[in-house]
Parts: sequence; structure tokens; C-alpha cells
Amino acid sequence: MTNREFVALVRSDLKLTSGDDLISDRAILAKGKNIASPLIKRETDRRKLFATDSLFTTIPCLEMIEVPIAECCSYRDDCKIARSKYKLPKVADGVWGYLVQGVYSIDGKYKFLEGTAQRFVDSRRIKWIKKNDFFWIQNDYIYVSNPEVEMIMGKFYFESDVNPEEYSCDKDKAEPCYNPMDAEFKCPSYIIATVVDIVIKSYAQMYLNIQEDQTDDK
Repeated sequence: MTNREFVALVRSDLKLTSGDDLISDRAILAKGKNIASPLIKRETDRRKLFATDSLFTTIPCLEMIEVPIAECCSYRDDCKIARSKYKLPKVADGVWGYLVQGVYSIDGKYKFLEGTAQRFVDSRRIKWIKKNDFFWIQNDYIYVSNPEVEMIMGKFYFESDVNPEEYSCDKDKAEPCYNPMDAEFKCPSYIIATVVDIVIKSYAQMYLNIQEDQTDDK
């Protein structure tokens, strides 16, 4: 379901036309996303939905630059790691960390495990710990423990709509126009019905209050 289809569904139930100025498409969509977000986080806190591809946005290319580990923790060492050149859009999080389905090197050679800078440092200090490749998000940058990785791709649940074409490996082939209304409404199908119902009831109550205010007090 696209954002446009979600809005149309709400308007249909409320018997509102697309030209009705009392409530905008943007307002309906924002309310829907605000309601869907905690419901989705509740499910991910239960370790659900991480295999649901439609929930996550694939970022095909993120350019990485080499930085010292000291940039993101108090550990002082010559160790180098890699950090995204630019900040990511806001990634949603829950009790288990950021809502990320996976982070990989472009060539598929590395799959990074979610961790923290401190966890990576601890793995370097303790010899018997298996040396895994980690990623972590800090100050909206994504870091990976391998400084040789120049490009990564990842699947993230963002708190707002993101155009993946902005992160295309081939910028020349990216779509010039992006309409957020045509983006997918990021919500599992079994939750959408609940979201629509809550949105409709919310606006129905708003209309009821407006009608009551318009009655003659005399």
C-alpha cells in the first residue's frame, strides 16, 4: 500500500473528497505514521518483523571514509574504522537497538553485526573473543569496524519517508522526481487495518466536536 492509497482509504471511510480543505492529505498521512510507529516498535520489541522486507528501506550505496576509533569513543589507539561520509536520515530504534535488517559491504564480502563502539573495542582487547565485523549508528552516522570498506548498503526502518534513489550507486540513473505520496506506507499488512481504524475514529471525533461547537447555545 502506498501513502496515497492509505490516504484515499481514510478519505473514503470518512466520505471526504480529495479536494476537501478541512483536512489535508499530508495531515492524514502524518497522523497515520504517528499511530503506526509505536505499533511497529511494539512488535519489534517482541523480536518480530525483522524478516519483513516491506518494512525496511534499502539504501543501495553509502560512501564510507576512514576515521580513527577515537572519534566515537574514549579509546585511544591507532585503530582505524570507517564512517559514512554523510549522515543518515533518522533511523527508528527500540529496546533492542536501531531497527536495521542488515548492513553489508557492496561486494557482499562482509555482513556486519549490530554492536557499539565499546563492543568493538572490547573485542580487540580480549583475545578469546571472536573478531566479528560490527556496525553501529552514532550521531546519525553509521560506522563499520573495517576501515577498508569504501561502500556499504543497508536496510533501515526510517522515521520518515526516504527516497532510496538519492543513494543510488549510479546517480545518473536516479529518478529526477520523487513524490512521497507514491512511496510505500511502511507498515505490516496486519497492522494497517488497526492504524486506519484509529485514524478514522480520531477524525470522526474531531468532526463531532466541530458540529457540537456550531450549535446555538441558546
